[in-house]
Amino acid sequence: MTDWNKLEEIKLKTGSTREDYCEYVRDRIYYDDKTWFIREFLSDSNQVIMYTRPRRFGKTLMLSTIRAFVEKEYDRNGHLIDKRPFFEGRKIMTAEPEILAQMGQYPVIWYTLKDCNQVNFKDFSLWLKSTLSNAARRHDYLLNSAHLRDEEKSLFAQILDRKLDASNTANAFVNLADWIYRDTGIKPIILIDEYDTPLQWAHQFGYYDEVLPIMRSLLGASLKTNGNFTRALLTGCLRISKESIFTGFNNPVVHSILTNDGKEFFGFDHDEVQQMLHYYELDDEYPEIERWYDGYIFGENKVFNPYCMVLCVAAILAEKRMIQNGRTGNGIGPYQSYWSNSSGNAIINELIRKHPECRSDVENLLAGNTVEKPIYEFITYRDLERLPDVIWTFLLYAGYLKAIRSYNDANEQLISELKIVNREVRSIFPQFISAFMMDNIRKTNLDDFLQALWKGNTETITSYLNSLLISTISYHDRKEAFYHGIMTGILSCIPDIEVKSNRESGNGRPDIVIRDYQNDRALVLEFKYANHFSDLRPKLSEAFNQIQNRHYADELFAEGFLHVTGIGISFFAKRCIAQAIQFEGGMS
Repeated sequence: MTDWNKLEEIKLKTGSTREDYCEYVRDRIYYDDKTWFIREFLSDSNQVIMYTRPRRFGKTLMLSTIRAFVEKEYDRNGHLIDKRPFFEGRKIMTAEPEILAQMGQYPVIWYTLKDCNQVNFKDFSLWLKSTLSNAARRHDYLLNSAHLRDEEKSLFAQILDRKLDASNTANAFVNLADWIYRDTGIKPIILIDEYDTPLQWAHQFGYYDEVLPIMRSLLGASLKTNGNFTRALLTGCLRISKESIFTGFNNPVVHSILTNDGKEFFGFDHDEVQQMLHYYELDDEYPEIERWYDGYIFGENKVFNPYCMVLCVAAILAEKRMIQNGRTGNGIGPYQSYWSNSSGNAIINELIRKHPECRSDVENLLAGNTVEKPIYEFITYRDLERLPDVIWTFLLYAGYLKAIRSYNDANEQLISELKIVNREVRSIFPQFISAFMMDNIRKTNLDDFLQALWKGNTETITSYLNSLLISTISYHDRKEAFYHGIMTGILSCIPDIEVKSNRESGNGRPDIVIRDYQNDRALVLEFKYANHFSDLRPKLSEAFNQIQNRHYADELFAEGFLHVTGIGISFFAKRCIAQAIQFEGGMS
């Protein structure tokens, strides 16, 4: 029998979401060997290369791996750092001599833009200065360079001190590469992580027009073909159009999720997942891991989400240790939607709200079906609002949907057959439904609905909720938790009442308890989900009886409330029925 308490003592650590390759080596963290990508990068004949992948698919870690291999670094005593110990036993060490000869030979300029999350242009400007300063700080030897003029050293000092205006940062990016080349005699390698994140945030918070020219100038000036750099690698989520941002230099060679480039270096394939599970003695977990986190298709490669895989394996191990020690967890379990909690879904909610015409297509996707939509190779963030069909391109490239088949139509427009990726991503879509729902809620008179609840007017309650359900998306995997979320959302819009969800009360756990302290009254709501329309009445009786039999009103009377109304509601698809009972000034 496996001793789960001692397993991690003899195995590499897991559960890390770190993004620095060298930390994986130093701290003995499990690493799925993707180092062969270094050879692919250094062997590519193109000077500027871009890979677009969804968030949390190891792009930052990959760039860190490349930097660890190629960067010429010195320790604090001025001694050249030997890179070979960091790559002993890795696949890259079997590459050709001309590849291995490039280990530790280049200065590297690293720009990571993924942490851009500013809500206004002023904060963005401060962030950009900090980003440039961090990139330049690795090259502070330029302050003493005999190859730079005094005014250039002064400008470099301003970069380090974050004193440049945002409008001057683009030239600073270009100057940095030029100064490094002049000082070292070696053209640097440029690595730019999540290049499109600043544009996404700027679009979301309304300062896109101010950021666009800066990013256009920055990338256009820094990456002119035959500039002062050896080669450059960019990663991002979307492939932004040349007219929007890539003016000033030839388009990079783009490897998107639709191009077939052989082996996939971002994410885990089936063999890599099975290898990791076997290493941690979790082979039996594979079917459930596959159901939750598999399903991405990059080119012709089927891929698991690596971020979720690592976190889920760590959670499984933690759960097994707890069980072995005679303890129980929080009831959630290791299989969760890790990716959705780390990825910004606000822009998706906003897009779907602005394009209600896509509602029927979302219904089809939630039902497990596919939709065929045009996919645009080049887009701008402005297109997301102007062109309804572009939302599908964004959902595909952002990792919410997968293309199970693609073809060119009679007009040479790329068409993809799209489907929700997996169970984890599917669990995100109720958030989009809630966005529709909340828009409709804001347009209605909630006072009338609340009064109907206090009075136990089941006809008005039923009519209001049915009207709301009809106007939203069909969701074929609805359970009580979904309707619970709808009701919580409605009630949270009403002022001057306290809404408590799933709190201990009486002999059970009512779904929602509402307290109106000003009027000494309270509501107890219990919901049930019916699998068939014919089950609506029996489920309603079950909810209603639960309110009475478990004495949910007792605690409320004990708190001093004079009037308690209990309401049971049963749901099926877009239909519901309600039943109410009034408890007056005594125990239930």
